[in-house]
Amino acid sequence: MRLKKIIIIVVLMFLLTGCKGDDVRSFRSIGYNLSNANFKCDYVDSFKFLGDDFAVGSDDRLYSISYDLIYKNKNNCKIMDKNLKVSAVYNNEIVKMNNGFIYKINDENKLDQVSEKENNIVYYFLKDDNNVKIIEYSNIYYIMKQDGNVYKYIVSDNDGTLKVAGVEMLQNVYGGSIVDFNITDNKLTMYFKTNEKYYRNQIVNEECLKYADVLCEYQIKEDAYLNKYRNIIQAYNGDILILNSGKVLSFSNNNKENVKF
Repeated sequence: MRLKKIIIIVVLMFLLTGCKGDDVRSFRSIGYNLSNANFKCDYVDSFKFLGDDFAVGSDDRLYSISYDLIYKNKNNCKIMDKNLKVSAVYNNEIVKMNNGFIYKINDENKLDQVSEKENNIVYYFLKDDNNVKIIEYSNIYYIMKQDGNVYKYIVSDNDGTLKVAGVEMLQNVYGGSIVDFNITDNKLTMYFKTNEKYYRNQIVNEECLKYADVLCEYQIKEDAYLNKYRNIIQAYNGDILILNSGKVLSFSNNNKENVKF
C-alpha cells in the first residue's frame, strides 16, 4: 500500500513539473536560450507589446522592465504613469498616450514629450488614431491598424513635406486579426501574432545549415512550439520570450543549427 502511494505521488509530480522542462526544450529547439533572469510582474497577467526595456501591458499601461535587478516594488516591472494608457507604439521607443501626446522613452525609462518639430514623421503616422503599432525598416513603414491588418507605407520627403508615395496591405494569410508583429534584420525573429496563433519566419531549406555556399530561404509559417505553449507565454517580441513561470529566454543566432523543420 505504501509503495502504491509513493508511485502515485511520483506520477503526480511528473505531471505537474514535466511540462516545465518540455517547454524550455521546445523553445531551445527553435533557437532560444534560457537566461538566469527570473521575471516577476504582479501588476498585469500579460503584455501586448514588449520592447527592449519597456512593455505595454494587457491593461494598456506602460511598464518599465528590468531583467537583471528588481525595482523597489519587488517586481521586474514598474508602471511609468498610472494616469496614462498607451494608444500606439512607434519603433519600440516612442509611444502615443491616451491624452493625445507623444512621448519618447529616455535612458532613465521616463517619458519625454516629443514635439512635431523634433520628429514630424512620428507625428505624421501617430496622428492617425487607427494606427496601433509602427515599425520602420529600410525606409519603409509597416503599420498595424485597428482593422487587424499590417500595411506597408513608402514615404517621400520633398523639402520637408511628407507624402505617402505608396501603400500596400500585406497579405493576411494568418486566419485572424493581427495583434502584434515584428520586422527586423534578424530574419528568424520576424513574426506575426494573431488573436489565435503565432506565425514566425522560419528556414525552409535544410541545406543552408550544412553548406557555406547555400543561402538560407525563409518563409513565414505557423510556429508549432509557440502555439503549443501559447497559454504560458506572458510576453514575446521575437528576441525575448517571457513565460508565466518567470523564465526568460532570449534568441541566439548561435542556435540556428538547432532549428527544426
